[in-house]
Amino acid sequence: MYAKLGLVSTDACAAFDSIIAKGVVSWNEVIAVFSENKLMSDAFRLFRLMQEMSPIYNALVSFYLRVGLIEPAELLFYRMVCIESQVAKRLGSV
Repeated sequence: MYAKLGLVSTDACAAFDSIIAKGVVSWNEVIAVFSENKLMSDAFRLFRLMQEMSPIYNALVSFYLRVGLIEPAELLFYRMVCIESQVAKRLGSV
């Protein structure tokens, strides 16, 4: 709602920040809001933050390493790095 009114930097960010348990839907929505409002550097910054905080990727990599599955952990890690690199190139950040 806030984003539709162009209040991205104030009310939309405050609403997102107030969410205690951010899930895939909330991350996706706020990144989409930034990109729809042509705030690409903010969208990419949030995308990176989401990757760092993502319990899914981090938990999977940690699990693989704990049980000695080094190759799947490396593959997942390199996949995350590759995705970030592709997004950065498209945004002109690299």
